[in-house]
Amino acid sequence: MKYFTKEWYELSEFLGTAEMFEPIIDKEYSDKEFEYLYEDLRDKFIQEMRDEYENEPEFGIRLPFDEEEAGASFDEDYQDNLEDPDEDVPEWIRESVDPRFIALWVLPEKTYIKLMAEEKAKEERFDELDAAADDALDAMYDEAPEDMETLLDDFDDLDGDSVTDLRMTDGDLELVLAGWDDNGEDVNHVILFEDAVILEDEHLSIQTEVDEDGDLLSNCDLLYHEVYFEGDEIEVHMLFDNDTLKYLTLRCSYMTITEERQ
Repeated sequence: MKYFTKEWYELSEFLGTAEMFEPIIDKEYSDKEFEYLYEDLRDKFIQEMRDEYENEPEFGIRLPFDEEEAGASFDEDYQDNLEDPDEDVPEWIRESVDPRFIALWVLPEKTYIKLMAEEKAKEERFDELDAAADDALDAMYDEAPEDMETLLDDFDDLDGDSVTDLRMTDGDLELVLAGWDDNGEDVNHVILFEDAVILEDEHLSIQTEVDEDGDLLSNCDLLYHEVYFEGDEIEVHMLFDNDTLKYLTLRCSYMTITEERQ
């Protein structure tokens, strides 16, 4: 990838991290003080849920706000966060801050200020990379042959879809993604890269399973792609989330996108 790189993606995922937290007084908290903090945040959450409920449009008979249910939701979220911390929270915070605070989405003030400064620096870097990516995307469409414009639009629609297979057949590479058609029906979208030559391969390891609801799950998603036209050849760069971020770059003579019923 030239523009939608791993760095660009990781920066985009980091933005907004500070907004998830609130600062608290920077000091040592006794267990009793933590209990007070917990109850205060719980009460604030319940009040926010109450305000949101009371400001919703009323349709027909409406039950009163369930304060007990809102409190139970707060307790459950806290326990979930404590047992399975959000991996988007920077590692230096997870290593230095009491996990009970992180589970409540609060940070000691000095840590919060440091996080804000880090996010500002990352946002400046992201804006720089993102502006270059936007220019490259415009150039990609400007340079595309007329008969490829619709295909590029269709390719854009596949970003974010789950990858279920990657196979090489007689020199052609097929990338299969699970998605939906215009009617909302489950389909596979198959991208065929004819006469494919792999330029960069970080070795996707695709694992799929069907969950209890019958939905197909995959450990691999197509995040972003770039397409370049060089003479009679097409160069395709793709970024995947496959447990880690991975690149796949190839050159081909032509490409098509078709639908198959799952």
